[in-house]
Amino acid sequence: ADADADATASLVEQGLMEEDEFGSHHALGLGASRGTEDDDDDVDPSLYDEEEEDECHESPNTEYWGELSKGVLANGNANRADTARACCESCKKNDVVCNAWVWDPSSKACWLKKTTTYQPPAYDPAKITFTSGALHPTQPRYAAIAKSKRDREDPPFCLHTMITSNGQPYMNWQTRVFHQTWREASQTRGSPLRHFTRVLHRTKDDELVNEIHTVRIDPTHPECDRGCDYAVKDRARAIAEWTKLPDARRCSHVLMAETDYLFVRSPPPGVLLEKGHSYGFLFGYIIPWHADAMPASREFTQFMQREGTWRKGLKIEDVPQSGNAPQVMHVDDLAKVAPTWADLVEFGEDNAVIKKVFGWVRDMYAFDFALASVGIEVHYPPVPFNKLMVQPPADVRLGAASFMHYTWSPILSDKTGATRWRFDKRQFQGAAGSSPDFVALEEQPLPPRWDPKAGYKLQAGEVVTEEGLALMTMMAEAFNGGVRALPGKFPEGYDSLADVANARTT
Repeated sequence: ADADADATASLVEQGLMEEDEFGSHHALGLGASRGTEDDDDDVDPSLYDEEEEDECHESPNTEYWGELSKGVLANGNANRADTARACCESCKKNDVVCNAWVWDPSSKACWLKKTTTYQPPAYDPAKITFTSGALHPTQPRYAAIAKSKRDREDPPFCLHTMITSNGQPYMNWQTRVFHQTWREASQTRGSPLRHFTRVLHRTKDDELVNEIHTVRIDPTHPECDRGCDYAVKDRARAIAEWTKLPDARRCSHVLMAETDYLFVRSPPPGVLLEKGHSYGFLFGYIIPWHADAMPASREFTQFMQREGTWRKGLKIEDVPQSGNAPQVMHVDDLAKVAPTWADLVEFGEDNAVIKKVFGWVRDMYAFDFALASVGIEVHYPPVPFNKLMVQPPADVRLGAASFMHYTWSPILSDKTGATRWRFDKRQFQGAAGSSPDFVALEEQPLPPRWDPKAGYKLQAGEVVTEEGLALMTMMAEAFNGGVRALPGKFPEGYDSLADVANARTT
């Protein structure tokens, strides 16, 4: 204990850790800005070369599914357009009943459609000759408050990236790599990325507190320190507690992220929206009103009605198809949403129906119900127009995205059936990435080069295109770049496996 106290005192003296008014110590690791002159200044969006969004969202070799619009010339054979842009304009003129369009460049047919969910369009350069698009709801950008007019409580216009962790080795090696890719992206001219915080829901510090700015919150479920049946059950409550701290108000907006993300560029300032609006990601498997989901959705709504958090007139169809990450929202909105989210997560952990029906995404559903209860409108343009995330190999184009989620674990084989490449984060544990204690990270092999004769396929039989292979290669290169950028083989402040193991057990 004396050795730990001496180490903490040394870190405070070096400026790598600070003590708050309650006597708690918080790491000020790499990427944390402390006492710099521009901490209170707004990000200047004009410095970022952000393209103006095209409301037509034109995408070649795609087709949007949806019902044909009613009451307009929806049938493409009766509604000709010389160009894709003209087809889009036809949809815009009938925007009450049209929000998606499909144009055939050969026949000039223009189909007008109405879709209730903005799922990514079907995309296949080899088979689809159509060009299509969708008219997404307008995203109201946040108007930064001038520094001279801000109250003391008003944070500066910028984006604070926040992740959560229970400190398990499996999450910690992911965190180290993600943090390095964030650091590089944050150096982009005009980037809104300014601060990075790891919210650690754990009973004691772990080996990363010297390397990454960390705020530790005592968990509701301390048994999760050593692993539990649902590792994120403390996440919502920890975020709710974090929003009460000054650390949460270092920027106007928070990007809630996951440890298994990889930045490939900075998100544009345009993802910072007005209060009452958030910029998220549409998950096709989150459908609160689906017949299979309804038993659990009713459990949530009945609980919220008893608690008085279900707004009058709110319908299950109003619950968004998103999740807590990735999500960009004003810190004041997050402070409103998080307590209800945390209550729903705790309720779900004691509810057999919710655990069975919603499974491992039950805290994502809980977040969506909390968003609806507060009245936050989520904007989530589909890939390739989403400015936050893609998930290779499910997505084959980077599009407008800023980071990748490497959760789908592609396994690439050729026409002979031989495995040519795999990228499975779950196999990194105990191998190149981690172990029950800690193993230094290593770079991972890249996919093979494109060969049109190789017949590349994924594990479920999906044909791999040259474009899709290029995106998977970019993902692996981003991971390796993060590994190379690490400050050392071991986390900051440690020189051996024994040191790391000791930090986790004492």
